[in-house]
Amino acid sequence: MSSSDDVRQFLDSLNESTTSPGDSVYIRSAAVTAVNRTANTYTVTIGGASIAGVPAYQSVWANVGDAVDVLFDGPAPRIMGVVGANSSARVKIGEVVISTPIAPIVFSNIPQTFKSLEAFTNCKSAMTTGPSDGLRVQLNGDTTASYSYQELVVNGTSIANSGRASLNSWPCGEMPSSQASGAYPGLSAGRFVIPDYAQTFGCKIYINHASSVLLGTGPWIFQEGGYYGANTNAITQLTFFTSNGQNFVAGSRISLYGIN
Repeated sequence: MSSSDDVRQFLDSLNESTTSPGDSVYIRSAAVTAVNRTANTYTVTIGGASIAGVPAYQSVWANVGDAVDVLFDGPAPRIMGVVGANSSARVKIGEVVISTPIAPIVFSNIPQTFKSLEAFTNCKSAMTTGPSDGLRVQLNGDTTASYSYQELVVNGTSIANSGRASLNSWPCGEMPSSQASGAYPGLSAGRFVIPDYAQTFGCKIYINHASSVLLGTGPWIFQEGGYYGANTNAITQLTFFTSNGQNFVAGSRISLYGIN
């Protein structure tokens, strides 16, 4: 099924409608079966037949599994709106749980079918000097000075802010070092998000919220946000590592999700 005439024949076969060339045809609840974020087009299924390369009207954003309304008005169809969202709002892409100390943690071949990426980070560094080690992330393996950020740090008695440009990675809070093995030897807890990670029309933005107990003091709260300005490529790889080149200790975990 590839044209409005095909759709008319399908409708006529169901005895639901009689149409003529030049008529507009509006299909309710077509199923989205594939997404091309680069071209911003969709594959939809109507009556068991697929139509590829269907564009969306203005700001409509659909995902695989959504039900959408499709308008056939002229030679090409358009998706006019989402009428039934996929019930799987958060889908796990991958998870790394450290059993033997390693670094870095890399998620490759990230699917391009979601609206946003979200990672939950629970980490601790093998560093044995100092109370903490920084958690960092790079996009698509890019180690150039293309990352900028602003940060707010709260520890219960003070609030500090900082910001830098032209870094080789984004900061994602601080995690305990292995020196921090006293009363509170636990892992850090963080939530890292990149909205619109698959778009190719602008820079990538991130937000991160994290909490840690560092050498028995805290809790410390870290709030970061920033942008990546090297290019507008879609994000296909995330690399998490420690700022001091140390391993993540056993028990550290990073879970990556796609958000519909």
